[in-house]
Amino acid sequence: MMARICVLLFALMPAVSVANSLPIVTVTETDGATQYSLTLQLLALMTLLTLLPAMVLALTSFVRIIIVLSLLRQALGTMQTPPNQVLLGLALVSHVFHHGSGILRHL
Repeated sequence: MMARICVLLFALMPAVSVANSLPIVTVTETDGATQYSLTLQLLALMTLLTLLPAMVLALTSFVRIIIVLSLLRQALGTMQTPPNQVLLGLALVSHVFHHGSGILRHL
């Protein structure tokens, strides 16, 4: 008897959750302002958060600095002596130092 009740409850759960779900796409315009549904806003936010690391790597000198440091490591003949994490940290610090001076110059 109890097993049948549990099966019935589990069978009805998807119907209850679908009834309370958010609308997929809703775009409303009022007085020249456009309101987007929460689903579209979350999609836009997640897309930006996904593309942000690629934009940072493509638009800054971080990649060039890490390539130069890895070439220097190979030229010295030490394949694993400074680990990759150390090289990434050094590249990040030098990148911030390099771009920080340019940002401060414009302020």
